[in-house]
Amino acid sequence: MVNSPLLLVTGAAAVLAISLLFLMQNGSAQNQRQLDSYFRVSNVTVSGSGTARDYSVYVASNYSQQAQGYMNQTSLGDCTGRPNCLGMLFVFGYQGDECFWMKNTEIALKQLWISDNGVVTYSANAIPYSTTSICASGSMVLETSPVANISVGDKIILAAH
Repeated sequence: MVNSPLLLVTGAAAVLAISLLFLMQNGSAQNQRQLDSYFRVSNVTVSGSGTARDYSVYVASNYSQQAQGYMNQTSLGDCTGRPNCLGMLFVFGYQGDECFWMKNTEIALKQLWISDNGVVTYSANAIPYSTTSICASGSMVLETSPVANISVGDKIILAAH
């Protein structure tokens, strides 16, 4: 048996790395379960530049869900395994000024304000953990990947439920 300090440190580092990997994967699965159990999933159609694309979204339709949003999440989720999960749609039910911040949100997001008629009127790239409010007028706000191909002027229609 070799009793080398280097071997002990290397072995301890390997155990730590494996433990962290397990915790990250387990945490990611736990985050996915939280999204899937807390938010309903619906379909949206995004139209712009002569094309229409169908997606799935998590829907935050009450104050509690809207206050939670993507806080403490590590990904946009997979919309309970549905194809083309776009992100989370905050549905307010009225046209008004809505403000968002990124406190306790570790993933970068594109935020899109949507008018009553479904037209995207404002877009902002939100920075993880920022406490700066981003405000605009809309009846819905979509939080999605910063690289999502959706722009001001596009139309987003939530499927009837």
